[in-house]
Amino acid sequence: MTWDIYYTGLHLPEQLNDDGLDKRIHHTATIEITFIPPENSQQLKIYLHKDPLVIFLSRNGVNGFYYWLENQGIMLEDKSVTFMAVGEKTAEAVENKFHRTARIPEIQNASGLIQTLQTIPKKPIILITGKETRPELPDWLDKAGWDYCHSTVYSTTLKQNHYLQKIFKNTQNEIIIFTSPSSVLGFLKSINTTNFKLINSRKTTGTGCNEFVFKRQVN
Repeated sequence: MTWDIYYTGLHLPEQLNDDGLDKRIHHTATIEITFIPPENSQQLKIYLHKDPLVIFLSRNGVNGFYYWLENQGIMLEDKSVTFMAVGEKTAEAVENKFHRTARIPEIQNASGLIQTLQTIPKKPIILITGKETRPELPDWLDKAGWDYCHSTVYSTTLKQNHYLQKIFKNTQNEIIIFTSPSSVLGFLKSINTTNFKLINSRKTTGTGCNEFVFKRQVN
């Protein structure tokens, strides 16, 4: 059987081609990213002089922050800045852009970040996110009394992917790979439906689908 795999994320990962499956891979991105200058640029510049811990929740945050620094002519080489990143890919982006190692929390979500922050001395934080970020981490930083600056450097919008709409067959030998809640909503928008009640295709999250081990079913 040949499997049709629809990858809804922005960037098609190389490992999808290395699992030995008989498949056709369709890169059908269902979101778009727009990098935007932070509205609190002046505050952000002040915090860069506080020897901050910069926290990234995604690669888009790393890229957006890097583009803002580049646009402002700011170099981090002469500043005492440390990094924390959710996920190995985000940490790799930090390494690529800033040539520094980012600490990765053991649990890859806001709760994991909070657990990690509870184990270190308080210091000024720069929290870099997208506009649609959930409030759990900023709310906790407020309640716990951390000195922090929250800057948004990108926006996620849903994309109606007409190629996906054209080739999607809604059969059991199709696998849809979602990389974020936004990519789920973008998929639904692309096929003109509001939920998964009539979707027969298999669904999974993340980047891998080897041996069809599905981490999470979307109902």
